[in-house]
Amino acid sequence: MTRSSHSRRFALGVTLVLTFSLLQAAGASAQTVLVDDTQVNTAAGDPGDNTTQSETSLAVRGATVCAGFNDSGPAAGISGFARSTNRGQTWTDQGELGVGNNGDPTLAVNLTTGRFFYGENATIGGNPAIGVLRSTDDCQTFGNRVDASAASSGLNAAGNLTTLSDKPSLAVDNSGGANNGNVYLCWTRFFDTSNPSDGVADTSELRFSRSTDGGVTFVNEQILQAQGPAPFGCSTKVGPNGQVFVAWADRVGGTAGDIRFRASTDGGQTFGANVQVSTGNRLPGTDRVVNCGPNNNRTTLNGNIRMLHQAWLAVDTTGSVSNGNVYAVWVSDPTGNVDNSDVFFSRSTNNGATWGAAVQLGGGTTTDQFEPFVAVGGDEGTVSVAWYDRRNDAANNFNIDVFKAFSTDGGVTFGALQRVTNQNWGVPQLNPNFDNAIANCYMGEYIGIAADAGRFYYLWGDNRNTITNVNWPAGRPDPDIFFETESAPDQPITATGTTISVVEGAPFTGVVATFTDPDTTATASEYGATIDWGDGSPPTVGTISGPTGGPFTVSGSHTYITEGTFPITVVITDVDNPITTATALSIANVADAPKTATCTNKVSSQFFAGVVASFTDANPFSTPADFNAATDWGDLTPPTPGVITTNASGGFDVNGMHSYTSTGTFTVTTTINDPGGSPVFASCTFLIGAATAGGSFVVGDLNAAVGSSVTFWGAQWAKENSLSGGPAPAAFKGFSSIPSSSPACGQAWTTEPGGSSGPPSPPLPAFIIVRVAGSISKTGSTITGNTPQLVVVQVNPGYGPNPGHAGTGTVAGRLC
Repeated sequence: MTRSSHSRRFALGVTLVLTFSLLQAAGASAQTVLVDDTQVNTAAGDPGDNTTQSETSLAVRGATVCAGFNDSGPAAGISGFARSTNRGQTWTDQGELGVGNNGDPTLAVNLTTGRFFYGENATIGGNPAIGVLRSTDDCQTFGNRVDASAASSGLNAAGNLTTLSDKPSLAVDNSGGANNGNVYLCWTRFFDTSNPSDGVADTSELRFSRSTDGGVTFVNEQILQAQGPAPFGCSTKVGPNGQVFVAWADRVGGTAGDIRFRASTDGGQTFGANVQVSTGNRLPGTDRVVNCGPNNNRTTLNGNIRMLHQAWLAVDTTGSVSNGNVYAVWVSDPTGNVDNSDVFFSRSTNNGATWGAAVQLGGGTTTDQFEPFVAVGGDEGTVSVAWYDRRNDAANNFNIDVFKAFSTDGGVTFGALQRVTNQNWGVPQLNPNFDNAIANCYMGEYIGIAADAGRFYYLWGDNRNTITNVNWPAGRPDPDIFFETESAPDQPITATGTTISVVEGAPFTGVVATFTDPDTTATASEYGATIDWGDGSPPTVGTISGPTGGPFTVSGSHTYITEGTFPITVVITDVDNPITTATALSIANVADAPKTATCTNKVSSQFFAGVVASFTDANPFSTPADFNAATDWGDLTPPTPGVITTNASGGFDVNGMHSYTSTGTFTVTTTINDPGGSPVFASCTFLIGAATAGGSFVVGDLNAAVGSSVTFWGAQWAKENSLSGGPAPAAFKGFSSIPSSSPACGQAWTTEPGGSSGPPSPPLPAFIIVRVAGSISKTGSTITGNTPQLVVVQVNPGYGPNPGHAGTGTVAGRLC
């Protein structure tokens, strides 16, 4: 950018025409926009109509985005910059660099040290120069300028007077090689060849210098392209092996319109042959030359936007299969006075030694496409080219958008065009320029793109805002700086699920998915994975492994707490580009953990309440709520539900209640159900005895062993029953009347002598509950005894209430 006091003049006599092959636009979905059309600059310090912000450059390191742009507003200096620390979501306009800082920013960053560099047109020591400033505080401030063009900025001999050092391009070696950290700079030196000097630029040459001390000093200033073809608009990039690449445009003579290239393999000390990238180009705006001031006829586009012929470079340093590819973009004017600028692209796969045929991007319109820029990003070497485009105003070829195209195959093909801007804008009055600090016909002469492993960052001049003031009561477009960032397109990851078989409660560790990436240089560390196990538990992080280039596996560890079939969702994410994901759907077949059920033979009264079975489950996470149980009591009554509780052994008990209407032995079967799992069973024998009416029969404790024949009633009871506490009174005949019901172990009892106690009438139940006494005594007419045990006796025939009809039987079981 130049203030209105500067002017340039050159011969423009190029009439060569070349027909370019058109790009076949492949189908491609738009990229995910992460920050959409955000204004970077503020109006602070913009007096009156000095509100032009234009010509953008940016550098990115981590979350910091450092933006440079021309800012006409302040009285001292043009070089402005802004800073974002959250990848462009919000911005702080940091103001301008000060007096003598004349704009045309070019930014670069040392990715190791975090030092940002700002190159610019400058006035140093009263001479036109290229200044380089350094920031050591993450783009918050920049230090003093260094003259990177010292050998030429002071040239003032007649016939060789430097009038302007212009359009610098800065690059930092981040290759990690021998020259890592070197800073390289190319620029256009305009000079006056008149003798005596008249102070007006007659021609130009391309110059280059380098710094090996982190931008403190610049040395080895040299001419890359001499004045003959009036070169202009160089672009400097560093290759993956530290190569230094420079491209530019020739504008007069036999190579007029050519895009040229040179490379250095020794850190910018020397450069190889001058290589032709493209020939036959017509300078943009050739068919529309406008008088933009005294001695200042300029090639322009509709709206009096002056055009400069220049080239922009990008190099793949991503480590992808296209690593080392070099890409160039520029514009050319097709014949005809409507469409005066089209965007072209070429690539080299051999460090710039040879270049492929030029390909037109954004073709198929009669509108202007201009000021392209190119960058490489993502982790697969995606190429992005962006430019100003008027296709959305086909009728007038006036309003402007920013469009872009991506190539994911190393520049062989490009996908469908994608719009960057969410609205287009018009052109302010440029001839004369509404901004008296800016040269006529000037609207800005380049845009900026940067990229990292996951995103592309776009920065451009944008006139969508309107200013209304006394000079422009109807309003005029206001040139500002806008920004957008989008995900870097990657070739899709392909993920495949699997089926795993596990057991509930048992830890599982293994592969849950596999995936591939078309990038043959991809490594496992470039991806992350989350695993949703499908059982309501929080997702976990997967472990990714596999050789370089894949295929890769995702492994995880999990314990299912219940059986069933569960859908596993595995999401694989490119760490560098989180928008690139793949999802694998897997299945977990979770088997029921083994269960074991047991029970114990029981002796009971006709009413039973208690534990009917116990069981264990190998699943340590099981709870009583996981099961249900039912008990078949063996008496042809319907099964009844059981109540499941935990027990002291770490297992579970099934509790039940039942009333038997008869006595004897019954097979009691408990079924434990695990919904979704397999049932288990436990079967036991229950011996059921009945309590007798009016009291209980008694046997001696020394006769009460199971299987023993006993006399529980009779005239000779005292002789036929032995007690550990001594002989029983002869008057006791075997029946206790008090308490008259509910005999229990540990219970004392009383009765009267002989048959006066009133034993029940026959027949007795087949199995009766009988007290076991250890001692019996008689006091007066009262007989008293204890009950250390209760047994169930199977009754023999012959019982009668008269003691002469003895009651006998066999002890079938012990109740307590």
